[in-house]
Amino acid sequence: MGGPFCVVLSGSFPKDLFWVRRRKELFRTIRPTPKPLILHLAVSMAHLPTPFPFDVGHPFLPSSRVSFSTLVSIMHVQRFIPAIVAALLALPLCHGTAQETVIPVDGYAAIVNDRIIMMSEVIAAVGPLRSKWRELYSGEELREKMNEAYLDALDTLVGRALMMEEFESREGTLPERIVSDQMNEAIRDQFNNDRVQLLKELTAMQMTFEDWREQIRENIVVSMLQREAVVDKISVSPLDIRTRYEEKVDDYKQEEQIRLRMISLHKGETEDEHRAKLTLAKSLRERAVFGENFNVLAREFSEGSKAARGGDWGWISPQNLRKEIATAAQTIEPGKVSDVIHTSDHYYLILIEARKSEGTTPLEDVHDELEAEIRREKFNELFENWIAQLRQKHYVKLYTP
Repeated sequence: MGGPFCVVLSGSFPKDLFWVRRRKELFRTIRPTPKPLILHLAVSMAHLPTPFPFDVGHPFLPSSRVSFSTLVSIMHVQRFIPAIVAALLALPLCHGTAQETVIPVDGYAAIVNDRIIMMSEVIAAVGPLRSKWRELYSGEELREKMNEAYLDALDTLVGRALMMEEFESREGTLPERIVSDQMNEAIRDQFNNDRVQLLKELTAMQMTFEDWREQIRENIVVSMLQREAVVDKISVSPLDIRTRYEEKVDDYKQEEQIRLRMISLHKGETEDEHRAKLTLAKSLRERAVFGENFNVLAREFSEGSKAARGGDWGWISPQNLRKEIATAAQTIEPGKVSDVIHTSDHYYLILIEARKSEGTTPLEDVHDELEAEIRREKFNELFENWIAQLRQKHYVKLYTP
């Protein structure tokens, strides 16, 4: 192995990052710095085994053992720094090396006035999508989806920061009683008034009670501002709804449908088999006509794919049925059983349970759906315009990952 390993700390230290100072003083909190620099660990490669023996979890890549010769961005700082420190406990500090690799630990994602949004905050916001995207995508497509999710989450966090800055620029105040009431309601509804369970959940999320209180406070402020600037300005008139309905009327056209049950009997290969199956089909029809449950008969005798469901085909268009069955279905009233239907290879009995005539879904049936759709569109338009105005009013700086 040769000489000792050497660790160099470089860069400036944004809020909530930790750095290794000495063996006996592992963690030290550093105040925010206005310089948009990134904390780095620069590790000498002179005598370092490759790969270095600790696992790195990366938000955009599967967990893997990573060589220090590869540049790796390590997010979720508070989660991973202890593992890094544990791996580096035996390493003395030095001020320079001939060969070193820089590993970004965390950095600025955005600054809104004097509010700092860290990359790790954005990754945490993306968290719920990570496992979903990994199930659906891989390779370059996965990376594109994750980058898209990162930018969407960053946009959301910047918007939230802008709203808070706007609230403070107005010297807005929120009575603590309102915050406390909201917290008590959450404790009651989500934790069944069990504060111990709440504290366990907060610990798992690496949040203090005061962090949670501040989050609740921000949620209330954001909701208030959105209502004032967007929600209360949305109106949807009856004319808006009718116009949208007329634009989409083709989507609401429906063809004739029948609610169908069916008994299917294969004719067999020989004339004797044909006669036996026809006799059975006539017998089953007679039993159904005289009151026996068609569903039960279908489960017991039908040889079709829906036999286990009592021959239930649900709602279906006659156009999707065999010609012989569709023709017979035209003349059968709901609740009635057909005569035996002959095809080249099967005998069928059908029961029409209900009919839907060809036509168009009336406006009254889709009124609420259309109103909600229009409200969503107007909300998005007003919200985007409002955020654009806030971006013009307040300082915003973005840092690409």
